[in-house]
Amino acid sequence: MQNFGNAANRHFRDAVLLEMNERLPNADQLAGFAAECALKEILIRFLGAQRTRSKPVSVHADGKQTSHGHLPPLWGEVAAALSGRSGGAFAGFLAENPFSSWSVDDRYSNGDGIAPNLVAARLAAARRILGYLQIATVRGALP
Repeated sequence: MQNFGNAANRHFRDAVLLEMNERLPNADQLAGFAAECALKEILIRFLGAQRTRSKPVSVHADGKQTSHGHLPPLWGEVAAALSGRSGGAFAGFLAENPFSSWSVDDRYSNGDGIAPNLVAARLAAARRILGYLQIATVRGALP
């Protein structure tokens, strides 16, 4: 069974080590995976998504389902799931997506175009999401 919270922390720690060693393309990928895993954990633990064998699934009031996959669409899906709920600070943070140009498929690229400032921004965003997850875990609700 997936443990998105654990995976988020593991990917984040590895991304930081890779960034420190100037391995920017892989640091960037792991920053995205860390953010993605943390968002999925938030969906499951605090926003009512169901854990499945592959991807979390949200069931809406009208019976429609959303299967939550990779960034960048996942970012907007979490923002939509927050609509009408508490989570003001977290919801405000989600207003702008630093992973809008991130792609899971970049793991196959040659790594050109991955600038240090981009990796730093994405690591900072992943760190904040992990922070929101940690606060929510302690408080029992999103901040």
